[in-house]
Amino acid sequence: MHCAGANWRSRILEEAAQVSEEVIHNVYCIRLTFVCRMKEILKPLAIANNVTHACYTRLDHIGLTLGNLYQIYSNSSIEAPIHDRVLGSLEKRWQAADQDVFILAMHLHPWVQGCCFMKTLSRSALCNMVEWH
Repeated sequence: MHCAGANWRSRILEEAAQVSEEVIHNVYCIRLTFVCRMKEILKPLAIANNVTHACYTRLDHIGLTLGNLYQIYSNSSIEAPIHDRVLGSLEKRWQAADQDVFILAMHLHPWVQGCCFMKTLSRSALCNMVEWH
């Protein structure tokens, strides 16, 4: 009878060790998934920070970076609170900015040439922006 108790105890300890390994593995996977997701969310902001704080940054870089961030965070795969906060912040910054200067800088960029504003901005509106500044 004593051997049966020891056998039962070793079997319970073995099962507990197996369950413990599975739990540890699952927690590791959850943490790894969380870290990867956070990296995916924060990486565009880190790149934008580096671009906008470089010593060679021009106005067209800022405008294109803001547009790129808006496009990235408009994606529906991003969680709603993050989506809302980032887009709200971008819209707030854009409203506070001198938008005409950024738009003109993108129109004067040799490769972009304002193609992102062609449908919404007429030549006369562009000329008015230039005369105003």
